[in-house]
Amino acid sequence: MKRILFFIAAVCCIAACDNEDNPSGDGVKLRVENISDRPFDEVLVRIGGKEHMYGSLDTGAVSSYAAFDFCYAYAYTEVVVGNDTAIIQPIDFVGERKYAAGTFTYQLFFTDFLAEEEYLTIQFVRD
Repeated sequence: MKRILFFIAAVCCIAACDNEDNPSGDGVKLRVENISDRPFDEVLVRIGGKEHMYGSLDTGAVSSYAAFDFCYAYAYTEVVVGNDTAIIQPIDFVGERKYAAGTFTYQLFFTDFLAEEEYLTIQFVRD
C-alpha cells in the first residue's frame, strides 16, 4: 500500500511541473526547502560540476537562492542530520528536461518507503 501511495504522489508531483524552460539561457536560481520533520545540519546540491552548500535548515525553513547554469527535476543532494548523511545520487538524466532559466525549489523530505529504512526525497517546484 505504501508503494502505491508513494508512486501516486511521485506521479502527481511530476505532472504538476511545467516542462517548458526559458530558452534565454540566463541560468537558474535554485533554493532548497526542508519539508521534513527534523532539522538539517547541512545541505549540499551538485549540478553539472557546480555545487552549493546551503548550510543548515530548520524544519519548514527555506534557503536563499543559489545560481546554477541549469538544473533538472532532481540532482546530487546530500543532507546531514546528526551523524547520518543521506544522499540522492542520480545515475544519469536521460529523458529528463534540462531547465536553463527560471527559479526553482527542491523540497526535501524523508520517506520511509519500506518502513525499514528512510530515503531522502526531492519534490521539484517551479517558483
